[in-house]
Amino acid sequence: MICNDRFRKIYRIESSRLKDWDYSQAGKYFVTICTREKLCYFENPLIKNICHDCWLDIPNHFNNVRLGEWIIMPNHVHGIIEIRQYPIVETPYMASLHKLTKRTFGLINASFYKTISRKSHHGLPQIIQSFKSAVSRQCHKLNLAFFWQTRFYDHIIHDEKELYLINEYIKDNPKNWKSDRNNIIG
Repeated sequence: MICNDRFRKIYRIESSRLKDWDYSQAGKYFVTICTREKLCYFENPLIKNICHDCWLDIPNHFNNVRLGEWIIMPNHVHGIIEIRQYPIVETPYMASLHKLTKRTFGLINASFYKTISRKSHHGLPQIIQSFKSAVSRQCHKLNLAFFWQTRFYDHIIHDEKELYLINEYIKDNPKNWKSDRNNIIG
């Protein structure tokens, strides 16, 4: 056990997420997700279609997510993910939000009835991990060689001007592929 403690801080990889930022809060995020070793797996039309379908399926699993501009490149995916604020639902029927017995229901006072209803509370890392897992799982079921890089790049979009520039970058990415830093073939 001494060995583990000695190397714990040396080999610890720092998070690439912005410190003290809540990635489950409402906002727009630009993400880039690369394949392992930047291999061009998405040149295979079957793998590209799986990725395409899984990306479009994200809002079906995260009810507070809306997808913006996105593209699948030969070895990475660029996309804008908007996490929207959950609606606040106030109800006098606490039993509809929590499984309560008739006995407990009678003991709850009126101030306790105001409750925030959420289907899920997931942030950007959970959304991306779910997407990556779905793509990998489907590829491996079909015996297709496919692997993601372990991390992903994100950028918090602060205003409409920045959103416009990122949308243009995503749209122009295919014609700029030859000089793209993710293009290891050149």
